[in-house]
Amino acid sequence: MDNTETNLELKIDSLAYGGSGVGRLPEGKVVFVPLTAPGDVIRFRKVRERKGYIEGEMVELISPSPLRQEAPCPAFGDCGGCAWQHLPYEQQLKEKESIFRETLWRLGTVERGRIDPVVPSPESLNYRNRAQFKASYVEGRLHLGFYRRKSHDLIDIGDCPLMSPLINKLMSQFKSLLAGAPFRARMSQIDISVDDKDTKATAIIHITTRPTGEDRAFAEKSLDSLSCLNGLFFKSGQKRSLTAISVREGGKLSYSLPMPGDAEGLDMAFSSGGFTQVNYLQNRALISHVLDFLKGRDIGRALDLFCGIGNFSLPLAALAGEVIAVEDYAPAIEDAKLNALSAGIGNCRFFAADARQFVRKEDLNSFDLVLLDPPREGAASIAKQLASSDVPQIIYVSCNATTLARDLRLLTRKGYCITRCTPFDLFPQTGHIESVTLIEKG
Repeated sequence: MDNTETNLELKIDSLAYGGSGVGRLPEGKVVFVPLTAPGDVIRFRKVRERKGYIEGEMVELISPSPLRQEAPCPAFGDCGGCAWQHLPYEQQLKEKESIFRETLWRLGTVERGRIDPVVPSPESLNYRNRAQFKASYVEGRLHLGFYRRKSHDLIDIGDCPLMSPLINKLMSQFKSLLAGAPFRARMSQIDISVDDKDTKATAIIHITTRPTGEDRAFAEKSLDSLSCLNGLFFKSGQKRSLTAISVREGGKLSYSLPMPGDAEGLDMAFSSGGFTQVNYLQNRALISHVLDFLKGRDIGRALDLFCGIGNFSLPLAALAGEVIAVEDYAPAIEDAKLNALSAGIGNCRFFAADARQFVRKEDLNSFDLVLLDPPREGAASIAKQLASSDVPQIIYVSCNATTLARDLRLLTRKGYCITRCTPFDLFPQTGHIESVTLIEKG
C-alpha cells in the first residue's frame, strides 16, 4: 500500500448506523471510520475500498471533537464490544434517534413525523444482565474477556462497565477458581446470566470435548461454594447439549414484567441457554409501550411470532381473547407454558415451530393482531405473507433498523400504514437500536 494511503486527512461530519464516523474526501467519496466523533479531524488509512465508499482506520487524531469524553473502560478502542464510550450518553441518544429516523426514511419510506424520540435507558452503564466471555489458558493463567476489534485475539477484562456488578464479580471468581481446572485448556467460553435483582446467576462453561468425570467433579467441588449460582452447566456442542453440574431452584432465573392493571406484574422464569433481552429495565419499558399501543383496542385473537419464553405473549393475554405464540427453541416454549401456568393465564397456546413455516399454514386473516420480534436478519418472508393478508394490526419489534426498513417497505407497498414507531436504547455505548412499530391496514 502506498504511504499516501495511510496519510489521508478527513473531517468527521456525522455517525452512521453501526457506529462508525462518516466523512467525505475532497473528491466526494464517503469514508467510514470507527471510534470517531462528529467534529474530529483525523488521519486515516484505507482498510477496504468499495465502489461507493471507503472503510478506514484512524491512525492519528489531529484535532479532537469538543463532543469527546474520556471512555469509562480502559479497554475501549481495543475491545470489540463498544463503539461509543467516547461520546456522552446524551449525544449517543441524539445520534441514535437521527440515524434511526434517516434509516427508516431512506430505506423504508417512513415519514419522519411518525417516529417518536428515542427512549433512553435508565442506566447507561452496568445494565447488561448476560454476557459471553471468551476464555483462553496461556502460560499458567486463565484469561476471560472479549475479542479485540476485528480479530479473534482475546483481551483479558478485569471489569466491564456494561455488565451488572454480579456478572463482574463472578467473572473475577471464575478466573481464580477455574485456573487449576482439568478442562482449563479446553475451555473456550463462559456464559453468565443474572436475574433482575442481580442476586442470582447461572453459568455455562463451554469446553471443546465432552466433559469427563474428573471435569464434572472439579467443577462441582470448586463452584458449589458460589451460593449465588442457581445453575452451573457444561456445553460441548449444539445448543441443546447442556450438561448440568450443579442446580438450585430448577437451574432457572427470573425477571418481572408489567401487566395491565397489575402493580406487582408477572414473574418470568427462564432456563439456561434461552434468550432474554440484555437490559431488563428497558425490556419492561418495551412491554409497557406495546400495552399502551393496544389499550382500548378490540383484540379477539393475537399471534406472537418468535415469542421466546412469552415475553410479549403473557402480558398481551390480558388484552386479547386468545394468544397463539410460536418459537422454534423448544425449551423456551416449555418455560413459556410454565410461566403461563404459574400466573394462571389460560388463554395462551404455545407452539414449538419455525415461525416462517407456521404462518404459511395459518389463516392470518383469523387474527386481529400479529406481533413479531425476529432476530437481526428480520422477517422478510413473514412480512410478504402479512402484506397479502387483511390482519388489521401488526406490531414489529426490531433490533436492526435496516432489516426493519426493508420489511416495512414490503408492508406499506400493499396497503399497510405506519401509525407510530418508537426507538429504544437497549444497548448504551453501542450503535445498536431496538424499536417498536405499530402498523395498521388501510
